[in-house]
Amino acid sequence: SSLKSELGLQSIAFSIFPAIPEYSGNKSCIIQSILDSRCSLAPGSVVEYSRLGPDVSVGENCIISGSHIITRAILPAYSFVCSLSLKINGHIKYSTMACGVQDNLKKNVKTLSDVKLLQFFGVSLLSCLDVWNLEVTEELFSGNKTYLSSWNARIFPVCSSLSDSVIASLKMLNAVQSKSVFSLNNYKLLSIEEMLVYKDVEDMITYREQIFLEIALNRKQSVLETS
Repeated sequence: SSLKSELGLQSIAFSIFPAIPEYSGNKSCIIQSILDSRCSLAPGSVVEYSRLGPDVSVGENCIISGSHIITRAILPAYSFVCSLSLKINGHIKYSTMACGVQDNLKKNVKTLSDVKLLQFFGVSLLSCLDVWNLEVTEELFSGNKTYLSSWNARIFPVCSSLSDSVIASLKMLNAVQSKSVFSLNNYKLLSIEEMLVYKDVEDMITYREQIFLEIALNRKQSVLETS
C-alpha cells in the first residue's frame, strides 16, 4: 500500500467491482478487471486484466494478471498468478504460471541431485514434484541443463482455454499446500522460460480489449440509467 501511495495508483482503475462491505478498496488495487460482487479480495492484492467469478477468494498480497477464474477457487496469500496466451504450432493455447510472490524462480543448481535445494511456494521443489507425480529428469528442464531452476522447470500445464489453465495451475498450488496428489502426467507441460517464447501478444491484447469494451458498455449503461 505504501508503494501504491508513492506511485499515486488508484484503488480501482477502469474496472467493474460493485461496492460491497467485504472489500477494502484502499488496501487493494484493481486495474481494468471485472470482479463479481460476491468474490472476496483480501488487502494488499493486485488484480489486473482479469475476470473473477462469485466463488473466488483471493488471499492477502496476491498478484493476479490476465486470468479468468469462473469456478470456485481459493488463492493462498502471497500467490502470483499470471496467465499467458501461447501460439504453439499455429494453435492458440493457454498456460498460467502460479507460484509464490516471494519465490526466487531464478535460483539455480547444477545437478539433478540438488533439485531438492530449489523451492516452490516455500516448499522444496522435489516435494512438489512428488505431489504432481513428476520425476526428476533432464527432460523436466528446458534450456541450459547446467542451470536447473524453477524458471526452466517444465511444470505448468498447457490448456485449450484460459479458464482451464488457471484452474489447473491453482490445483497445483493447492495440492502443494494440502500435500495431496494432483498428477500432471496427462498435461503437456512448459517452463516459464518456454511460455515466454511461445507467448502470443496479439491474443492477450484481444482479451484485454474484450474486458475494456465490457467495462465501457457497463459504464455507458450506468450513465443512461442515472440520467
